[in-house]
Amino acid sequence: MATGKKRRRAGFTVLEMAVSVAIFITVVAVCASILTKLTGFYVEALARSDLMESGKVTQEQVFSELFSARVVSLAGTASTDPVLTFVVPVEQPTGTGGSDFVDADGDINWGAVEPTGPQLDLTGDPHRVTLRAAVTGTVAEADARLDLNSDGDLGDSFQVGSLVLRTTGGLERILIPQRLIIGQVGGGIFDIDGDGVVDPLVQLQGESFVDANGNGIYDRGEAFTDDNGNGRWDGSLSISFPIFSIDRNGQGHRIVYRTAVRLLHNS
Repeated sequence: MATGKKRRRAGFTVLEMAVSVAIFITVVAVCASILTKLTGFYVEALARSDLMESGKVTQEQVFSELFSARVVSLAGTASTDPVLTFVVPVEQPTGTGGSDFVDADGDINWGAVEPTGPQLDLTGDPHRVTLRAAVTGTVAEADARLDLNSDGDLGDSFQVGSLVLRTTGGLERILIPQRLIIGQVGGGIFDIDGDGVVDPLVQLQGESFVDANGNGIYDRGEAFTDDNGNGRWDGSLSISFPIFSIDRNGQGHRIVYRTAVRLLHNS
């Protein structure tokens, strides 16, 4: 039987197919762009999270080492090789079958925990701990795509490395390996926080004193200005940890941590 209208053929016309393909390509392009951005955000967040965790752990470790320590000397604060030397309370036999951090007179047993165990720091037989920055390489701002010293350009290069804790007997601990920004190549210490003033990695802060023995730190018996009138020298160490990393997309990230430790046993 004849019909008044021709039945439409199943399928797509060439025009419909072209429009469908164009829409599909547009959707794919938009989704790809969104996916790329989301992946970039994830990579950046992961890198910064890892960097923050590394800095926080280092901050806590350094504070733990120093909060009960007595600083023996502090050298090179204005250079890229500051050296902090200190002793810590160590357990020693009491002669009654036990051990303690103080001797029979109530004085602290100062020394270091060596590979052979806790050892006293004695004249002619020192046992101390040093904290210093060890250079392991360099990084260019242009390579990291990051202005490490906040001076508005990417034309500088920096020494990078690790913090190293080492005892007289050779026991060594490496902190933030190859992530510490130590100094500017050709420029030394630099402005860490972007305030226009160079910042040493290690700074001594507190009441002024006469450094009679030239060891860079206050020792009991040296003359000092008692600003608060409490009869004792008051001071602290400020240690900065400018650290960086480069994520898998080649983008650099930078975070600065600081810790301040009151020098109670140098008073």
